[in-house]
Amino acid sequence: QGLWGSSDSGEAMTYTGWYAPAMNTHRSPFDNRYTEYYSEDGLLAGIMAAEASLGANSKGAYVFIKHFALHDDGGGTAISFVDGNMSVAGYRGAMNTSKTSGLSVWADEQTVREVYLKPFQLAVEKGEARAAMSAFNRFGSTWAGGSYELLTEVLRNEWGFKGFVVTDIAIYGFLDGDQMIRAGGDLVLQSSMGDSTKCGKVGGNDYTAQYNATQVTAMRKAAKNILYTVANSNAMQTPKGAKVNYEAKEAGAAKVGEAYTLDVTGAVLNTKSDYSAVVYSVVSGKLPAGLTLTDGVITGTPAEAGRYTFKVEASADGYESATAEFTVVVSADGKGGKDGGCGGEVAAASMSAALIALIGAGAVTLAGRKKRA
Repeated sequence: QGLWGSSDSGEAMTYTGWYAPAMNTHRSPFDNRYTEYYSEDGLLAGIMAAEASLGANSKGAYVFIKHFALHDDGGGTAISFVDGNMSVAGYRGAMNTSKTSGLSVWADEQTVREVYLKPFQLAVEKGEARAAMSAFNRFGSTWAGGSYELLTEVLRNEWGFKGFVVTDIAIYGFLDGDQMIRAGGDLVLQSSMGDSTKCGKVGGNDYTAQYNATQVTAMRKAAKNILYTVANSNAMQTPKGAKVNYEAKEAGAAKVGEAYTLDVTGAVLNTKSDYSAVVYSVVSGKLPAGLTLTDGVITGTPAEAGRYTFKVEASADGYESATAEFTVVVSADGKGGKDGGCGGEVAAASMSAALIALIGAGAVTLAGRKKRA
């Protein structure tokens, strides 16, 4: 994800979360994901991550420091042949045979703290990172995304992390949502959770059972952590490049003394979500006497004949506004023209009456010359 951008449909969007930086340290040249990682010494990687986090924060975004922690897939992809058929397992491979699935990583505490955890620590303490992504691997014998010692005791209690922790994509059966939320994780990265990733897992696959107090408390904390991070991001702001798209409609004919209605709404915001309501107002020209604009609808009873051209502005807080021009022709006899017409019937009738009066008075002849006395 990026900081700002547009959707495929052309709608302006704000990208709030950034699945980076990745700061694990290489232990094998065969890990499929090592191209993502800084893999510098703990101090240098931590400084880089902290600066990346501060930069994202300055734009209202938040980084997901990943993969927390000691991520390793043990060599990436495993290829085997059974009865002449090739089987491939590895990153995003078969659930139970992938080397990423449940790989246990072992290291002494000094090494873990000085090398592998140091970048994450600096990203939190110096870079004010507010989101993290847990790793697939097991931290010792415990899945990293379900380790209370890692997610709560170290990340939150020791380093003062304030934010939420999401799993890596939940494509493996051992990613247990109940274990995750009890450990201090907050969110499962999955569009549709399977049985093993549901946070309310109680008594096997019976999800109709009542949640216990521990689960309810954990879910409340998770909701608070997620909302805290989002509330302190640009998700609460109008995206850059937001604007109102607005076009004029054809205005129907109006008649003096008869009720008239013209709906001038129809403006569309170019953002994925509507961050503000659209307000309509006349900014130039004037409405026919007797008509008013309220909540995007012009209503009333016209009092004077004529051709009226005016502009309506559609605006919304945080958006670039737009205007559209309308023309309403009001006739005295109900023969007003449509939008863009010139009210020819009214003008012709008035001109004919004037000529007849002049001819009757002897002022002009049909040829336009004065009569002799």
